[in-house]
Amino acid sequence: MNPRLLHVYQNTPTGREALLQTSFFCRMMGAAPVIYLPESPRFLMYFEKKVVQVDLEGFHENREGVREWRSRASDILAEAGLDAHFLEIRHRTTPDLPDVPVDFDYMTCPVSPFPRFPVYSELGMRRLTAVAPFTLLLPSPVAREWKSLVVFYEGSGQGEGVLAAALMMARNADLPLDLFTFGSADSVRDLPFAGAIRHIFSGNKNGKRESLWMNVPHDALAVMGASHRSWLRERFGFTLKKEFRRRMASALLLTGPVAQERYMRIWERRMGS
Repeated sequence: MNPRLLHVYQNTPTGREALLQTSFFCRMMGAAPVIYLPESPRFLMYFEKKVVQVDLEGFHENREGVREWRSRASDILAEAGLDAHFLEIRHRTTPDLPDVPVDFDYMTCPVSPFPRFPVYSELGMRRLTAVAPFTLLLPSPVAREWKSLVVFYEGSGQGEGVLAAALMMARNADLPLDLFTFGSADSVRDLPFAGAIRHIFSGNKNGKRESLWMNVPHDALAVMGASHRSWLRERFGFTLKKEFRRRMASALLLTGPVAQERYMRIWERRMGS
């Protein structure tokens, strides 16, 4: 069975750019896109141990324009040779609070007209990445096809699940993978994954962190881990994700701890077979 991607669609110019990137990603990964046309400014996702409410900022109600939204989304996907499948809500916690299924492999979250800010709350994003078994795609403001993948590794031994996710995606897409780290490049070369990485860049070289960001290809899709850190630490402390979103305009794949464990299990099975 092909992997599936959930896309929350907004019928706006930025929503179009986000759906174009979903089409690129689905073609690259052999995934089937499932489009959700939101009917309320929030929805619930019931995971194994937690319920997450996703709040859509700048929500555009589509009760009168469902047919137009469906047609436009279908046309965008058809141009990429993809069939459009639309999510039908079957359960609701309240009349205005639909329950969106979670049995997907990827999810694209829409972006606002302001670069690098997703159209849902920062707190909601942290909760979603903390418990979701799938990877989240945060599109860039303008769509462009990717020619490589880059993975950001924080240098701790706990980030190998992110490397496993990036390696599997790079292999499936037949694209080269580069690794960027603020840790020691030598420690990365000792990892069992190192042989599959094209280039390794360290931000500690000569003490110049800026050089790391300047080496990130403009046409690369970035992969990064998300953690269990508290909201206060995420909001006010340094995080690699926050610095990336402040400096870069590239699309970003966020892989949380549950998704990382899943990728590690799959990778270990493949290496053991």
